[in-house]
Amino acid sequence: MSKPIFRWMCLLFPVLVVACAPRFLRISGVYQAVGVALFLGFCLLIWAQAKTIWATNPQRVVAGVLLMLPWAIFALFWVGLGPPWLSTLPENVMRYAVLLMASAAIYLGFSGLLHQLPKQPAGVDWVPYCKALINLASAGYMVWCCFQLGFFVNWIREGDVSADLKFLNNVMDSLLFADCLMTYAATLLLLVLLAQHRWVRPRFSFIFGGICTVALIALALRGFSFPHPGSEPWYLQPGFVVGIPAVPWLIPYWIGAACLKPFSSD
Repeated sequence: MSKPIFRWMCLLFPVLVVACAPRFLRISGVYQAVGVALFLGFCLLIWAQAKTIWATNPQRVVAGVLLMLPWAIFALFWVGLGPPWLSTLPENVMRYAVLLMASAAIYLGFSGLLHQLPKQPAGVDWVPYCKALINLASAGYMVWCCFQLGFFVNWIREGDVSADLKFLNNVMDSLLFADCLMTYAATLLLLVLLAQHRWVRPRFSFIFGGICTVALIALALRGFSFPHPGSEPWYLQPGFVVGIPAVPWLIPYWIGAACLKPFSSD
């Protein structure tokens, strides 16, 4: 597979996953087939590119694949899922189980990649700060996902949820806000570190670093909780979109894709 084809396929894969998420595709037999096809396509794409550097740097390949893995899992399970308020209770249990697995993959991918960065000979070593940010964000994601799993499992068992649990569910929005904020900050810091060590091109770091910065600002302006539905659709509200749990993992996906080709410092 040629490099330009791989680059464009990697760029477009999360877009394709999002395009397959609308609720009207949740047709029995259809969404399963589409999900399996997308996942197998992802596996073939990774194999075609990763085999070229596996012999020289397998740890980089593992870290890169782990950073990309959440979107492969989304492709497999989330075809036609739609937003939480349109999904069934069992589907939402599956949603948060998938997010829990994805948060673990992101943590492992960040940790594996940061472990390979050489020591900074002079000046401030930003690696420990990046590690601390992703550790805090991943732990928060897991707590939030576990709460949501329990919330919907309890809803299924009891037929309803108490007012206290509903109140606590709203409070947990502030934890998700902090998790997203720290994930964007950790990603921005990782891009700076990769550019410093010439593991990515400056243009790559500049573009995606700019996107991270814009997302951070939009999330901060939105505040600690999601806005109430209004006349404007949720997908036209930047603060809403950047706070969706899976969205902060978009840029780590593309960092992972960059790990599957030789770095300029190799």
